[in-house]
This record gives sequence, structure tokens and C-alpha cells, in this order.
Amino acid sequence: MKCIYTTLFAIAFSAVAIAQANSQVDSIEERPQRLVVSFPLVSGSVTSQTTSTQQSEHCITLDSGTNWCVPVPLKSNERAAIHQATLQKSPLTSRAITVPAELTVSQAINLLSQTGFYSGVEPDVAISVQSWNETNPDEEYFDEQYYFQPNSVENPTGSSILTQWSMLKNPANVVNAYVLDTGFHLADDLDYAAGFNFENSQPFSKPGPGFLELEFIPEGATCNNMHGLGVASVIGAKINNGIGVTGTTGDVIIHPLRVMHCGTGFMSDAASALNWLSGQSVDGFPDFNGEPGVVNMSLGGKIGEIDCPLYLQSAIDNVTAKGFTVVVAAGNQSDNASLYIPAKCDKVITVGAATDKSRDADIAQFSNYGEVLDVMAVGQEVLGLRKDNGIGYWDGTSLASPLVAGMILNASKDFAFTPYQWQTLMPISSVNRWVEGARCETLGCAYGVLDAAKFYENAQRMQDGTLDSLTLSLNAVPACRQQWMIDNLPKGQTLCDQAVIELLTIPELAENEVIEVHALLDGQTIADRTGLVGQFQSTRFILGKAVFENRRAFAQKCDDNGQCELPIQLSTLELTNVPEACQ
Repeated sequence: MKCIYTTLFAIAFSAVAIAQANSQVDSIEERPQRLVVSFPLVSGSVTSQTTSTQQSEHCITLDSGTNWCVPVPLKSNERAAIHQATLQKSPLTSRAITVPAELTVSQAINLLSQTGFYSGVEPDVAISVQSWNETNPDEEYFDEQYYFQPNSVENPTGSSILTQWSMLKNPANVVNAYVLDTGFHLADDLDYAAGFNFENSQPFSKPGPGFLELEFIPEGATCNNMHGLGVASVIGAKINNGIGVTGTTGDVIIHPLRVMHCGTGFMSDAASALNWLSGQSVDGFPDFNGEPGVVNMSLGGKIGEIDCPLYLQSAIDNVTAKGFTVVVAAGNQSDNASLYIPAKCDKVITVGAATDKSRDADIAQFSNYGEVLDVMAVGQEVLGLRKDNGIGYWDGTSLASPLVAGMILNASKDFAFTPYQWQTLMPISSVNRWVEGARCETLGCAYGVLDAAKFYENAQRMQDGTLDSLTLSLNAVPACRQQWMIDNLPKGQTLCDQAVIELLTIPELAENEVIEVHALLDGQTIADRTGLVGQFQSTRFILGKAVFENRRAFAQKCDDNGQCELPIQLSTLELTNVPEACQ
């Protein structure tokens, strides 16, 4: 068999183009083509093909021998009345006619026009509800929201949000964003669900229903804080309403949970809000009975070298166990984020701030940094709402965090993943275009800026089971090369018995980390170590396929202290896809 390697790219490119063209009509491909015939509404007109015995039909014999019968508005000897009525501009009525499958629309129009029965014969037009994700938004300031555009050399900190929109299969699925913040105000460009006040540090606080900042300001006092409004608008400002700014996602319910007063407060109040979301009863509040979603916490406090406090970590554990994904800001102190909470806590997605388009691609000067960061997003000159329907530029990791939250909310319309799974997608869905000599190279900026399109693609692969793969090694090469390799390579025949594991959800290993592989029989668990196959210092390696026969396969990353991350289950179905050369 001859291999023609030079044509592979052209073939692959054509297949993509075809897939994209087809995707545009998937929603209407089951609908037949229709024409609309129009005729004057005069006395004696036949009303439709489905009417009673007053219906008159004219049948056209097609090349296949079948008859195509269409309604006749008047008897043929009354055509003059049609003509006269048309001249007098009599009101027209119309009927839809289905085009037979063997005819094109043009052929059908010609046939019906030749009958002389109708004043007009025109194609029917398929319609659908206009979705928020189908076109470029028409908001006044959208052109300045450059981070919606594809990530590229010219736009190195862009997040490809518009591209992600175009990939969504279920954009109308309603998602929930829970914004723990302060400074909520009403705005024409943003809708809130019923909100609650958890702030309990001021003598005039009223924990319970209510969330607007002005509801909790004593008479004579002033507070210009509008942080919650800005953060919430980045996530869910109305889309395609012609005013204001564009939110990162549509069909989203914004739940405002006030946990600070006029920009300051205590972390225990934020923990109370998390516990309430997890189902715990809180005095003065109705029990939570809503749906899980994404929690955004654009807030933080310095705690130093000690661990995340038990009360906060427990609240995060509780809420993530219920299916909530928690996204938090890294902080704006130009310091190591490992000194701040909730940034350093487990089971949160910690977001640092990247520079805007006008600056060299790097970490923003104010942003916290370091190993606890999971991902970056633009944090400078992010457009958001201000009180009194104002629009303004915002700087801070507080704005990078809701951008990431919105991208997760978009993807969650199509994929039902656990908080841990969303977090594992962050490093492999990030793009690093830092300039040479960037501060990120020494400070630590995770793996780059989250690319929403890449994030969605990886989510699809995770759902399909192809993100972390276990397959026969020969299947990774073209079929026409397989037999040659078996015949000519040393120990070539053993290639038929080799399985390759590739773990894309683990971007890299530190010096003190290994990959453990477990092949478990029924009744065995990873904890009892009986199914341990081996430890490997790479995320791609080869094992004998017999190791996995009739077993469940798992991989997990562990450090030299024996601390391991959650195991990844590997599908063994591809091991049954035996290459032709091995049969």
C-alpha cells in the first residue's frame, strides 16, 4: 500500500470546511423545502390543501411518475378574475406548498409559475429564534472588549470568547452565577435574581433578603463602591440589547450575595454564604433550594504562610461537593498569591491578571502571582458597568476572575463536569504568548491566558474520553506504515502487543512527581495498592496491553511524599481496535 503523506493536510482541511458548512444547517436539515404561492383573496377562493371538499387541485406528473398535486385558487375559467383582482390591488392570501424531494426549488418555482394559477411563487424561508451567541453583539462598547476576540500574536491576551460562543450546542441552557461581593447596584444592562446579605460586621447590618448597597447605608453616610455591579456585569451584562457592555455569557441568572460592606468585610461572612449554598441552614435565611453553578469570589485577604483556615476550606469543600465550581481572584498586591485567601485554598480556580492589548503580554504589575495560580485572564481595562448606568474601565484580578467564570459557564451549557474536572482543564487550555523577558517567566503565571475555544475543545475531548488516552501504539501511525514497521523494526512483532498512555490533563511533572498506573480487578481499589502497575516520570509511556485486559485502568499524579491527586480513569475500549496488520 502506498502512503501519500503530502495530501494529508489538504484532506484534513477539507474535512474541517465541510464539517463547518454542515453545522450551519444541522438544526433545519430535517425540514423539507417549501414554496409559498400567493393569489388574490376574492370570492370563491380555495383556502388550503387541508380544507374541506371545496378544495380544487391540479396535479403535475413528475419524471418519476408520481403526481405533485397543488391547490387551485379558482377554476381555470376564472383566471381573468385573478388578473382583474390583481390590477385592482385586491388583498392577497397565500399558501405553503412542500417541494417534492426530486425537484430543486428553482424547478418547482418554474412548474408552478407555468400554471398561471398564482400571482406569486416564492421560496419559503426557514426561521429560528435569534440566539445571543450567533452574531457579534451590538452593544455600544463591544468593539473595545478586545478580549472577546481570538487569541493571536496580535491579541496575545485575548480569550477567544466569541469563538467559544459559536461552538455552543445549547446556548439557551440556563446557567447560574453566584457573585459573592459588595457594591451591588441596579442597572438597565443587568438583571439580578433575588439576592441576600451575609455581611454581619456592622451594627446596622440586616442579614437576610436584600443585596443592594444602598439598602445598607445609614442615613447621612456615603459609599461609592460599585464593585459587585462591575464584576456581575463582566459575567452577565445583557447581550444584543444595543446598550452598555457585553457579558461573557447569556441565559445566565446572576445571584448577588453581599458579603462585604462598602468594599470591606470579613472572610467568615463569605464562608457563611458558601455554607448556605451547600445546603446548611443559616439564621435569618430561607434554605437554599437552587441549582449548582459557578461561584465568583473577587475578594481576598492576606493570611501569610499558614494554611487556608479550617472554616473557609470546610466551606469550600462543602460547596464544591454539591457541584459548585469556585473561581477566585489572586489578589492585587503584586505579591505571592500563596500568602492570600481564598487564592491559596484547595478546590478553587485561582485567576491572575494579564496585561491589556496595548501593553506587552505579561502579568499586570498589580497582580499576585506564583504556584497557586491556575490560570490567567485579562485584568486591565476590562469594560464593566458602574452605578447610575455608567460604563467604565476596571483594573484588577477582580475582573480577570469573572471572565474565567463566564467562560466556564458557557462550557457548562454543554458539559456537566465536576469542579475538579473544570480545574484540570485550565492548564491545558491556556495560551502563553508572554514577551521575551516577561515577569511571568520568573514569578509564575500558571500556563498562560485561558483560551475559551481551546477550553471548549478540551471539554469535548474530556467528554468523549479522548483527552487522556489508552490505545494500541500502532494505531498512532498510518495504516500503510504498520506492516512495514512490524516487518522491518527490531522486535517489530511486539508492536501489536503494546499500549500507549498519553495524559493530556497533566501538562507536566515536577522533579518530585511521578505518574502511577493502576489496573484493577473487580473489588480492588487504588488505596489497597494491589493493582499498581508502575510509576513513570513522563505523561506518555508504553506498556503491554495484556496488563489491562479485563481490568479498570487508572492514572494519578503523586509526589515523593505519597500525596496523590484524584485518579483519572482511562477507557480501555480502544484496546479492542486491533490494527489490520496485527490481525
